[in-house]
Amino acid sequence: MSFLQKTCKAVGLFSGKIKLYLKSSQSFTPYAKQQLKDFVVKWWGWVLAGTVLFILFYYPAGALVTHRVDLSMALNDGAAAPKAVSTLEALGSRELNRNIYTPNLPFFYPGAVLDNMPAFQTGVFSEIKDFTKTLLTLKPDSAELSRAAELFSYPPDVWYFKDGKPAKSSAAQYKEAVAALNAYKKSSRSLELSADELPAVIRSLRDSLKREGERIENHIVKNEKKFFDWQADDLFYFVKGRAYVIALLLRDMKTDFPAAFEDETFKNMVDEAQISLQKALDIQPLIVSNASPQTQFAPNHLLGLGFYLSRAQSVLTETEAYLQ
Repeated sequence: MSFLQKTCKAVGLFSGKIKLYLKSSQSFTPYAKQQLKDFVVKWWGWVLAGTVLFILFYYPAGALVTHRVDLSMALNDGAAAPKAVSTLEALGSRELNRNIYTPNLPFFYPGAVLDNMPAFQTGVFSEIKDFTKTLLTLKPDSAELSRAAELFSYPPDVWYFKDGKPAKSSAAQYKEAVAALNAYKKSSRSLELSADELPAVIRSLRDSLKREGERIENHIVKNEKKFFDWQADDLFYFVKGRAYVIALLLRDMKTDFPAAFEDETFKNMVDEAQISLQKALDIQPLIVSNASPQTQFAPNHLLGLGFYLSRAQSVLTETEAYLQ
């Protein structure tokens, strides 16, 4: 007989003795039975009510405390060259340590009910990954950048299990990637910034804006006739996360490539791209709407976001051509 079978048999015997006592005991009157019944009903009622109240408080309150879409342009503002790498490190550290990394949270965390913050953080790390790969093409001998690019390519939504098996969490992988960026920043090769690398940096940021603009355009065309678009806010905040990283990197070029900004025309172009991206970041609707572009009654926030990204992309295209 197995342990489980023995346990079930013992519980059955104990339960039978209790029932026998309740039936045969002279002191256990109908009144006493009613008291016991009332106690049990009230006890379970309190437990049920407490559980419901806990759930109602735990998720909304916990989500409210967790939620943060941080678009501060003051992040790492006073850092020295190589500032772009330093900003990526500071941004990754902020989202992993000071804020809570939410895209991989399981259901029993209150942050798991959030929608916008996970999309934003996924977009942030997606752009960090792509720009790290750009840096790797410029510094192909850097083991630190190679390691960071590999770690940032890890899926963003893995907790401690993947496909039913134990796995490293996304947050743990990204923390190692941030540490690799820090190691690269401290290496001598990180200071080898040249004017020849600037067009590749601008091209990388322009291509990112182009991809996200096309992503928005395809989504609008596919879903413009839907009355409710439940994916619109996910896309909006994902793209916004990427746009935020690009805006920071454009800002950092003034520190990493100071000679280029002595050219007033080049400086004005970069400033114009930054202004367009800032206007995109300033779109902060309470509810993201993907209404038809022809409607007269509701806005299309994806269309507005895509418009400013397209303007920034166009300016960066002109900027790259100007440098050639």
